[in-house]
Amino acid sequence: MATRTIDDVMPILTLEDLDICERVARADPGVIQACKDIGIDNMDEVYFDGWAVGADERYGFDRRLQQGLAYWRSSEADNQYAHPLDFCMVIDTEREEVLRIDIRRVDGKRVPVPRKSHNFLPEFIKDGYITDRLKPIDVTQPKGVSFEMNGNELSWAGFKMHIGFNYREGIVINE
Repeated sequence: MATRTIDDVMPILTLEDLDICERVARADPGVIQACKDIGIDNMDEVYFDGWAVGADERYGFDRRLQQGLAYWRSSEADNQYAHPLDFCMVIDTEREEVLRIDIRRVDGKRVPVPRKSHNFLPEFIKDGYITDRLKPIDVTQPKGVSFEMNGNELSWAGFKMHIGFNYREGIVINE
């Protein structure tokens, strides 16, 4: 098989790249300080979502860059995206270093961590907050389900579709 070099392009991120983003960001002194400045002392409660940057004129095409979006979680079961932090960073995945931390300020001040819970798992609901307002729902299919799965092919109501996944789009459904 022949190979060729293609200039001025970037490959997609891999799961390993995302792990590197998380590990490097969590250990970086500047990121740790950015968290402390808004009242977060436990870095095990901070999660980073890596996004491909592609090219950034500040760093050129010779670096493999990610943007790390930061979130706080009150527990392992908390929704990772419910508590976004006010900063993000640019990380060089190959050199494993944080190149820049961008902190959002409003009127010159840091934005506080949104700590109100938006999670509706039972352990987050206090004093019947929702449960005392809702009537029970009971979904049954006494004759069984109306769909059939054969590998990645889903058949339902006369339709057939293939269920797949890729790194860029996520879940992909096609004929």
